[in-house]
Amino acid sequence: WAADLTDLHLVNTSFELSTPFDPFAQLLAVLPPLSGSLLPAPLAALMTAPASPLRPWYPDNFEIDMDGKSQEWEGVVLLPFLDETVLVNSYRSVTKSDYTTLEQKRNTFGITTQLTFDPTSPPRTVPSSLAVFPSLFHNHTVITPINFEFPVGERHPFSPELHPLSRVGVQSPPGFPTLHVLPFTSELLEAGVNVFGQKSKRESLVLRLLPSPTTTTTDSSAATASLCFVNYPFLLEAIHVSSTPIPSEANMSKMTKDFSLLVSSTLSKCGIDMSHIPAYQRVMIDVRKVKEIRRTPDGAVHKVFADDITQVPGCLVLPYSIDRVDPRFQNTPPIPLSVQLPLHSPVLFTANCLQQTSASTVTTTSIPIGTVGTIMGHSE
Repeated sequence: WAADLTDLHLVNTSFELSTPFDPFAQLLAVLPPLSGSLLPAPLAALMTAPASPLRPWYPDNFEIDMDGKSQEWEGVVLLPFLDETVLVNSYRSVTKSDYTTLEQKRNTFGITTQLTFDPTSPPRTVPSSLAVFPSLFHNHTVITPINFEFPVGERHPFSPELHPLSRVGVQSPPGFPTLHVLPFTSELLEAGVNVFGQKSKRESLVLRLLPSPTTTTTDSSAATASLCFVNYPFLLEAIHVSSTPIPSEANMSKMTKDFSLLVSSTLSKCGIDMSHIPAYQRVMIDVRKVKEIRRTPDGAVHKVFADDITQVPGCLVLPYSIDRVDPRFQNTPPIPLSVQLPLHSPVLFTANCLQQTSASTVTTTSIPIGTVGTIMGHSE
């Protein structure tokens, strides 16, 4: 609730340092019975055994609160609130001797580590600790221990501030949305903003866009066929096809009416007020949005733009900047087979393949879909 998030520095909040649950106790408190395979068998039985004290907290049938929702998966599952005392006593009824050596190791608190991908590090296999998950082959992750110790014996009041090294606003890393790529003011208004499919009955925090020198204007025809960003604040790449100025209200036209409807719907759907945008920035931009990120058989990744034209208001279109592009979705060149499929790595056949029976002979013997094999060599 935006209206309540004020004067946080005046809130007298502190937390007492207590003892956390063991890892298995924490999993027992949050996992459903169908995920019992992630726990040692004696603990999984506590969720389903008829005589278990925990059985009432894992019902087979339960209600789902569908208020304001249309799909079942969107609803709120109404489960009984777990009794901590019953949970702890039941958990402690299983002793360490009931666990395997590996399970005992899993149930301890380890050291804090930092995982970093380093393509230059030697590949290694990380064995899985659970049968339901496969091992990680040809792993290039570097594990670095971090000397982090939580201070003990002190009271630590809540401090409503970000870490000094946090990158926020226009300094946010690429791919992280921020409102501050456009100038705006904010105000609490009863604007009927759509929240979870229904109009808000209370005030909503509405963004009022201000004139911006960086957004597209009526002079943007030079940028036609260039890249831009739409879907503020979740920047999505698009191709700028054309721009059309909106006539003044004195010269009413269908486009003027369409723009007025767009201003109204943007307010109700997104909580963004565009009514104060000056006439010179009232432009409708035709764009072709990125439709998907496609990987080709050779491992290359490229963006596919939609054929359909989408009209967006120019005040919500930003010029393209490589600094704002999410590095996960950039075009990349083909990947050599030796990198895609390293020697001796396991593979799963998802289509019928040719079978090489000798160095010079390739037959069309069918390898059934679903067959598991091993990479023994490459022919680029």
